Amino acid sequence: MSKKKKGKEIGLAVIGCGTIGRIRAVLARDYPGVGWIGLCDIKEDIGKKLADDIDADFFTTDYVELINRPEVTATIIATDENLHFGPTMAAIEQGHDLFIEKPLAESVAEAESIVAKARSTNKKLVIGYILRHHPSWIKFIEIAQTLGKPLVMRMNLNQQ
Repeated sequence: MSKKKKGKEIGLAVIGCGTIGRIRAVLARDYPGVGWIGLCDIKEDIGKKLADDIDADFFTTDYVELINRPEVTATIIATDENLHFGPTMAAIEQGHDLFIEKPLAESVAEAESIVAKARSTNKKLVIGYILRHHPSWIKFIEIAQTLGKPLVMRMNLNQQ
């Protein structure tokens, strides 16, 4: 029996090839729904290393070049947070669904612009927030609820 593919194959752009971008790209390469992966990083050596490691279909240091590729249907933004806005808006304008590492943007104004653009184009926008179930985070939430609204928080999850 032959297996029929369900749904459309994903053409994925991963922008940012550092630690988190690497994790996302490696997982995506193994996901059966991803048929094409392109990578972008401003640090060419890091990006090319990841491209070789996962046998990427394309690599560039220019996110606009990657986002404009006809194969791309979805984008992961895994850059430093101060570099989220440009590639995120460009990907939405190209019609891509997005997964963006937290935080969404550097400012409320940028975040509102991103959300408004995604809504107006009916694009999916998911923010990666993987620690919400981590015991340290749950403990912080419990404590914060007894203190009121915190203004600043810093956590180091590597300490016991």
